[in-house]
Amino acid sequence: MNKKVTAIIIGIVSVLIVLLVVLLAFNKDSYDGDVISVYYLNNISSPVSEPALAMVKVPVGRSGDRVEQAVRILLSDPVEDGLSRPFPIGVKLLGIAYAGEDITVHLSEEYGELYGVALACANACTVLTLCEIEGVSTVSITVEGKPHPAFSATKLSVENIVTGDMSLRPVELQAVLYYSDGNTEYVVGERKNIIMRENESIARYVVEELIKGPDSDSSAEGYKRIINPNTKLLNIEVSNNICYVNLSKEFLDGLYKSKAIEVQTLYSITNSLCSTESIEGVQFLVEGERIYGNEVMRKNESVIGHYKDETITINLYVISQDNKYLEMLPTRIDAVSGFDIERLVVEKLISGIDGYGFMSVIPKGTMLLGVERDRQTCIVNFSKEFTSNYADNYDMNLIVQSIVTSLTSANNNIQNVLLLVEGKDFGDGKPIYPDNSLVGVG
Repeated sequence: MNKKVTAIIIGIVSVLIVLLVVLLAFNKDSYDGDVISVYYLNNISSPVSEPALAMVKVPVGRSGDRVEQAVRILLSDPVEDGLSRPFPIGVKLLGIAYAGEDITVHLSEEYGELYGVALACANACTVLTLCEIEGVSTVSITVEGKPHPAFSATKLSVENIVTGDMSLRPVELQAVLYYSDGNTEYVVGERKNIIMRENESIARYVVEELIKGPDSDSSAEGYKRIINPNTKLLNIEVSNNICYVNLSKEFLDGLYKSKAIEVQTLYSITNSLCSTESIEGVQFLVEGERIYGNEVMRKNESVIGHYKDETITINLYVISQDNKYLEMLPTRIDAVSGFDIERLVVEKLISGIDGYGFMSVIPKGTMLLGVERDRQTCIVNFSKEFTSNYADNYDMNLIVQSIVTSLTSANNNIQNVLLLVEGKDFGDGKPIYPDNSLVGVG
């Protein structure tokens, strides 16, 4: 190597060393160039005295679009320890539109997967950051050019962002979210750690997460969303340990496709909410109207996929939503020692799928006085309430066929059923055979 080449190399190395020393000596606190105030999230380990959001001065070049620079910084990990980015990895900046002091930030579809506390925090960090830039008063954030499905406000400003009391301590809770098993038969639970502020509603988070559906890893394991993704949570409140869930009309789309789907959807929400502290029951409303009257649903262990108690799976035949036919509903019943399957089936029809009367078509107050078999006939004796409390909610012929078809399905040795009320013949006193023409697709 000649002397000229050696001198050039030494010169280059010297320049690099000088640049390295300058970079190592850089202190953003004493930096006199341009900076942007960027808001990040404090980690869960932050002490109670720390706010939920933290502002950091980030140096930027003197040229370039300040708004674009700020958004790209928000989409990146902060350098400081103890802070985290407000957006999950994968959210991309698609573009920015300007209309005077109104800024619209177009983000990729991953932004649309944010809900609840996570969405509020991301919006708060974005608005607080951008509105500190001169000339910016309001900020709109879209999902590929469309409004976020869970956020109604079109323009956000420092005055109207939803941040709650940012001085409250972040807490970590655990919830069990029940999704579909993918076979419209049972629900399966997934434990999730939740980071939220002390004044946030865990019930709201649970329902919004169920609407959002499982993440990609959970989906790969077989967890499936069953709630219509266009459903919106209009309101949720807890009073006397009962959670009142008010959903948009989209919730009903597909709900009554079959009793199996209806049961799985309702218990996806009910079991999830009743797994949280202080909630013991759930009442469903759509657009403010109760869809099951005053019925309060309770947690039902028997619809959980990994339910391990000794049970028998049978097919109950329940009346369809339009009161026109019967639907088959796979149901678990406890295997009680010493009791025949016929008695267990009828008691399940009386008590409903949850043991509290939900979806029971038997007139309220009816008691089972006896069940016995005489060759191929099952004799069922009901209390007087079977007829005296009949209220035209369901067609009596369908109620009778619900009993007959469920019993003959549970025991192939039974061909017909004789119904008694207080020991006296019901109807014409003849055994009743199942009418398969009344059975629809469930």
